[in-house]
Amino acid sequence: MVYGLWLHGNNLSAWIDNAVLGSHHVYYAKAQPLPFDPEGVFSTLPAIASALSGILAAVYLTKQTDLKKQARVFILTGVLAVIAGYLISPLTPINKALWTPSYVLLSSGLAIITYAFCSAILDIYKVRAWGAPFIVFGANAILFFMFAAILARLLIMIPVGDTSLKGLIYGSINTLITDNHLASFVFSLLFLAVSYGVMYGCYKKGIFWKV
Repeated sequence: MVYGLWLHGNNLSAWIDNAVLGSHHVYYAKAQPLPFDPEGVFSTLPAIASALSGILAAVYLTKQTDLKKQARVFILTGVLAVIAGYLISPLTPINKALWTPSYVLLSSGLAIITYAFCSAILDIYKVRAWGAPFIVFGANAILFFMFAAILARLLIMIPVGDTSLKGLIYGSINTLITDNHLASFVFSLLFLAVSYGVMYGCYKKGIFWKV
């Protein structure tokens, strides 16, 4: 057995989760050679770094009111973060399950770049009609997150014959669209459409979950 790799169930994060939490208290309890949790002890540290990057961005937004300066600084910062993420990826591969430092830099960089472009389009150039669906989701982000998680779990848990409800729906799509990747993409769009329908209904009725 070789330890110290970047494999599923065979990495430093998995070793720590197995030693501290035990196999009965982790998500991937049957992973080999070591059970682990994708949101485990060690991977929580870089996840906190991701959260802090968002907090720092928010602090900057409150202090810099010039929208054009915001966009320029965010694009520059985001590009540098993405480059840094790829530069250190040979040492720490870009891996979401382990929430590696390179993943933190890449995801945070892409997020801040996306925000800068959306801010420029919506707030500076005032092109807003296309953003209506995002307002519906954004106004109820917590409810959307919870609804999507519960719906995804129910689709897996509800049995239909020798498969699940998710398997039945995906199988039906796959019958019409034989390319597996395209069929998976269509399934994702269908899931998103259902979620949007529910969130739009909540939006129209003034139902919002906030912390």
